[in-house]
Amino acid sequence: MVAMSKAEGTVRFAVLCLIVGCFMLPAAAGAATVWNVSHVAGDENYTSLLDLPLISEGDTIHIWGAEGEPYEGGIVIGMSGVTIKRWEGSPTRPIITNSSHTTPAINVTGDGVTLQGLNISGNSLRLGNGAGVRVTGTVDTRIQGFTVTDCVFSGNAATSGAVSLEYVDNSTIVDSIFADNMAAYGSGMYLSRSNNATLTDTTFTGNTAQFYGGGAWFLFSTSPILTNTTFAGNTADIHGGGVSFSSSTNPILTETTFTGNTAPDGGGAYFGNSAGPTLTDTTFVNNTATTGFGGGGAHFYMSNSATLTGTGFANNTAGNGGGVCIYKSASATLMDTVFTNNKATNNGGGAYFHGSSGAAVKGSTSTNNTADRWGGGACFFDFTGAAIINCHFDNPTNIYAGGSGAVLNGNRSSSTGTNIAGGPYLGGNLWLTDPAQNISEWGTDADFDGICDEAFIISNDDGSPFGTDHLPLVYGGTAVVNSAPAGASIHLDGVGLARTTNTSLYLPAGGHDLTVALNGYVTPENRTVTIAAGQTVPVSFALAPVCGSLTVSSVPEGARIIFNGMATDNTTNTTLAEVLPGNHTVTVSLDGYVTPENQTVMVVANETTTVSFTLDPVPTPAPRPHGSGGGCSHVSAAAAGNIPAGGHASFAVQGTAIYSVTVTAGEPIPEIHIAAETTGLPSGIDAPPGTVYEYAELTLYRTTDAALASATLNFAVPKAWLAERGFAPEGVVLYRYYNSTWQPLPTEMIREDATRYSFTAEGPGFSLFAIAAEGGAIVAGEPTAQPTATPAPTAAATAPAEQTPAPQQSPVPWELAAFAAGTAYLLKRRRL
Repeated sequence: MVAMSKAEGTVRFAVLCLIVGCFMLPAAAGAATVWNVSHVAGDENYTSLLDLPLISEGDTIHIWGAEGEPYEGGIVIGMSGVTIKRWEGSPTRPIITNSSHTTPAINVTGDGVTLQGLNISGNSLRLGNGAGVRVTGTVDTRIQGFTVTDCVFSGNAATSGAVSLEYVDNSTIVDSIFADNMAAYGSGMYLSRSNNATLTDTTFTGNTAQFYGGGAWFLFSTSPILTNTTFAGNTADIHGGGVSFSSSTNPILTETTFTGNTAPDGGGAYFGNSAGPTLTDTTFVNNTATTGFGGGGAHFYMSNSATLTGTGFANNTAGNGGGVCIYKSASATLMDTVFTNNKATNNGGGAYFHGSSGAAVKGSTSTNNTADRWGGGACFFDFTGAAIINCHFDNPTNIYAGGSGAVLNGNRSSSTGTNIAGGPYLGGNLWLTDPAQNISEWGTDADFDGICDEAFIISNDDGSPFGTDHLPLVYGGTAVVNSAPAGASIHLDGVGLARTTNTSLYLPAGGHDLTVALNGYVTPENRTVTIAAGQTVPVSFALAPVCGSLTVSSVPEGARIIFNGMATDNTTNTTLAEVLPGNHTVTVSLDGYVTPENQTVMVVANETTTVSFTLDPVPTPAPRPHGSGGGCSHVSAAAAGNIPAGGHASFAVQGTAIYSVTVTAGEPIPEIHIAAETTGLPSGIDAPPGTVYEYAELTLYRTTDAALASATLNFAVPKAWLAERGFAPEGVVLYRYYNSTWQPLPTEMIREDATRYSFTAEGPGFSLFAIAAEGGAIVAGEPTAQPTATPAPTAAATAPAEQTPAPQQSPVPWELAAFAAGTAYLLKRRRL
């Protein structure tokens, strides 16, 4: 081993350190640093921005903000990606002010610098741009990206802008405030040759410019985007009180507000040589163009293809174009734009168009705008190839034109759709108030489609045609007229129309008398309907049929009237009122008399039809002794067919105390036969409780009890029989023998005459029945709601009354009636 001298060892150690240092240099250079600045001294704090060492790429500077403790500005950020921000937790935004008045508070020459949560105020720059912040590139080396978030720029003064951007692309200004700044150009912001700037949720208020752009000036800066940005109370001495765009194409303003700004031209906004501006849902209120050409709200000068959608102009003032001035700007489009209470001291209170061909104004509203000379709503000079369609003009003077021409309505053949007046068809425009241009208030509309029947012509000042509105709109609302039943003719204000219900009528605003008429129905009283513009009013009529009367008489009188197969509460002799026109079946029923066949009568509206019956007496059935096992049997039968589910069929029964039966179908019944006969107590069966007046057996054919929902049986018991045995009518019960037991049915007395009590009972089906009486009260149960007729010697199936909403049976075919008669004959032969 060779020994090493001390000098050699020192050299070798130095070389080793140099090598290690070379490996470490790239890592050290690439690390971002966080710098802290606070007026409170600390081991890791700087007390002044000017004390910071050289700032590197991507560094972050935290600044502690405290009231009344500004930091001296004048720093230069030359590296990219640097962030200067409010130190989290500090009580307020840190204030940065340059007291030298020779340089901006912050001078930026690097890409992607971000300012966040700062208050850059009170800076004054005697010469130059950007008293607060200046970001500057060159034509060859443009700055890419600059961001301002939650910052305040107030009380700054410079040649141009509290913030100045030159040759800067893709800048972003968010949630920041520019207030009370002063400059010759663009007091709040000045952007020169800086493309694709984006301003969002930012406010410019109280800024003043000696020349252009009180709040901001965009010069040769394409495609700026302003969203939800506010310009209020700003002033410029030449144009663009709120903002000015000069040679800056395709600016886009969305939900941006201009309020109380002032300039000689373009009180709110000025667009000069800036083609393709797009304004959406933007508002101009109380802005003023003082002495220049015009445009209280906005002025478009040599800025072709402007598009305004959903934009509002209210209470703005100018010499020409109180709301908007479009001068030498071709192909402008105003869609759904609203002009209200704007004033021109010269021409065009709402809008002024001059030398601007090919414009389109659609779906827009102009209300109460005024001009001291011509065209309170709008004024057109040297304006050709335009279209004004589906607009609402309601001004003291609507349109004035000179040397201009326009199309004033759309295509009638494809016009379905709601127009600006609320009518059902697209057409021309709504013309109101102006005595010379108010056809929409008085024009006739014979077919109530919301389009006037005659055209409306507007002339130029030399008498040549400006345009013809072939389809001027009617000022009104819609009445939706319905009737039940439909098809009734409509009468409006005492005049019959060639229109029937159910339909819609577009009517002039105001009060109207409406009624309808339909043959066979009562014409209702006139109904006064108030129509408001743009509103829809439903009007409905429930028509009552025109009825006739039916007089029903009998000998003897006092018989219950059975109308369309249903017993009524009326007795002969009487007249039934309010009977629907058409065919009806009528018979009568009286205890002790044969029920006659139904008569079919035709009832005619407004006439009285008469039908009469002569009744034949029938013998009273002999009472049956208790426990009787035989004797004479009386048999009757009846039939019906095609009873729908829920429908009813009624049968008159003869020869038994049960004189009528009504069945309700639980399911469709194609055919039903009922045979009834008096009988004795069959052997082997115990008698029911009490004393039996009569046993009767009712038998179903061609269907079963399972097909029935219920059965109602009406029967009569002589008063003498009850009196002889000391029974009250409340003690009468109808029993049904079923499942080897007598089951009492709910029984109710429904009426009485001189000799009989009549009862009704409801059960689930048919079998052997017993009418009995005992000393106790009547068996409790739900009473039936339908009275029935008295006994009849012939069987008949009847249809339910027309007044009943339930489904009805079909008429009894003659084959069923013949079968029923045969059934009764065979049953009687069987008993002989």
